[in-house]
Amino acid sequence: MDLASLPQIILAIAEKRSLSKVMESIVGEVARQPNVALARVWLCESSTSCPVCTGKHGGEEVALHLHASAGSPREVDEDWSLLNGKFHQIPLSSDLEIAQVARSGNGLRVGAPNGDALMKWDMEWVGREALQGLCVRPLISKGEVLGVLGVFRRNPADDVCWKWLGVLADTAAVAISNARANEQADSLRRELERERDYLREEVIEVGAFGEILGKSPALERVLREVELVASTDANVLILGESGSGKELIARAIHPAEYKSQEAPGACELRLYSQRAL
Repeated sequence: MDLASLPQIILAIAEKRSLSKVMESIVGEVARQPNVALARVWLCESSTSCPVCTGKHGGEEVALHLHASAGSPREVDEDWSLLNGKFHQIPLSSDLEIAQVARSGNGLRVGAPNGDALMKWDMEWVGREALQGLCVRPLISKGEVLGVLGVFRRNPADDVCWKWLGVLADTAAVAISNARANEQADSLRRELERERDYLREEVIEVGAFGEILGKSPALERVLREVELVASTDANVLILGESGSGKELIARAIHPAEYKSQEAPGACELRLYSQRAL
């Protein structure tokens, strides 16, 4: 893995806005590196938050959920981009390397032969794919472990590879955090737009009288009288205590101009529609 290639890869990841596109870019870039068999990203979340699980594999308990996968299998009929396989959801209490890294926040690399390190996954699969190493880097943003990046290799990782993955993992964590923030902002914007549209419909439904909103029996009686008189040339005198909404009634009767006059010997406003003056 060439450290000189990292800036361009980092830029390609940072340009993505959606969470799914960010993670697809991460595993895609890693999978293209020499001797990498499979690259995967798991995120720490509950089943109810996981788009693959949709509540089918548990409830609110946090576990590792597979969100992106890319690689080059030796078997032509295998598809390593699938997310719903055996290792989609892994409990944080598992003895698998990715769970250890998610718990501790410390990276881990193992090479075969090394006891049964890789055999924990699937002995037949490891042998068939000639896997010789596994690197797991935590995805940490603002002190929180968001998930892990797991890279299966066909030879053990050297120090350059390990450093390369460390830099990429740090960048990936920031990109994932930003993508989540963008999606939350977009979700909030859509919610506000739906609320705006709903309120507009409500205004249209009950707002035949412009600024007058309400459903009380008394108001409905007044509005029925407004409807009767608004279509005529009759003189209209509007009486009421200060703050009772006389101006709104005047505008409902005649939405153009109207005049207000102070009644002689009284403190209350008396509003006349323009037609009545």
